[in-house]
Amino acid sequence: MIIAVEGMDGAGKTTVCKYISSHKNFHMIEKPTKYFFNKHDFNKVLEEIYNSSPLVRSTFFGLGNILAVNKYDGNIILDRHLVSNYYWNYSSNLDEIYDILVKECSPDLTILLYATSETRYKRLYKRNPHDIDLLDPTVFEDGTDKMVKFLEKYNMKYVIVDTNNMSIDEMNAYVERIIDGVENEYKESNREWFWRKTIYF
Repeated sequence: MIIAVEGMDGAGKTTVCKYISSHKNFHMIEKPTKYFFNKHDFNKVLEEIYNSSPLVRSTFFGLGNILAVNKYDGNIILDRHLVSNYYWNYSSNLDEIYDILVKECSPDLTILLYATSETRYKRLYKRNPHDIDLLDPTVFEDGTDKMVKFLEKYNMKYVIVDTNNMSIDEMNAYVERIIDGVENEYKESNREWFWRKTIYF
């Protein structure tokens, strides 16, 4: 089973993915394009990619999306996936690329973590008060509507979890319960299951 954890910076994605990976039988993948390069080259390539066109960025990170779901057998939990690629890189002339990506590497479930800009700022500051992302206003925009629009457009299975008033332990336990429920339904129906979209507030 493939689970993607999405959300804006500071929503709790990496924290949740690390927890699920260590407490359940899931392999965690983040930044899958790094597997194409050594660390030094990867950072140089990323700098070039971030300054490139939406077409280049969407295609580059799309290759990472495809690699992520094909690199390992068994259960995978992804720290960012298709939704993040769409949010940061989409433009209106790229529908065909995202059509292919959704067809080739859709997760079985997307867990979209939500937190206000104020909550996310506090978390990022606590994690690293010198993080340069704290100076980037785009990091603290609320991208939830755009992310949901993508999920709805492609009829992808997803849940939204409001993490604003949750401790780390509460957030991890909450997501774990969601995955436990999906796993049971997934196993019983042999992948032919339908997840009713639910907003957890």
